[in-house]
Amino acid sequence: MTSKAAREKWNAEHYKQVNISVGKGIADEYRALCAREGVSVAGDLKSFMEQRCGIAGRDTGTNAGKPSRDKRRKGTASAILQLECILADEEAYLERMPENLRGGARAEAAEHSMAMLAEAISLLEEAY
Repeated sequence: MTSKAAREKWNAEHYKQVNISVGKGIADEYRALCAREGVSVAGDLKSFMEQRCGIAGRDTGTNAGKPSRDKRRKGTASAILQLECILADEEAYLERMPENLRGGARAEAAEHSMAMLAEAISLLEEAY
């Protein structure tokens, strides 16, 4: 049996495809999101399914429970993207705030959050 045939046989015994149909807009937006985060659509959906089933991280190999550096980088990139979105929301909140409230406690809290988010983003970018 050729290696391709052996691989196909093993895959047929151990894997099953899951197909879904969604609207074109959702599919396009999801593909774009995955591309921005540097993950594959299939890999992201597989991770979601593993988490939902409570089997995420159950690796039986020598690197059990240890994500590769590439996966850590992608996870960090995803976290940075999420923090940037939160930072943008905080900035928009502060911009929409009426002028007479900008010296108050809510404005100070928003500014403090923005500073902390910017610092977290900077630290994560330095790490990877």
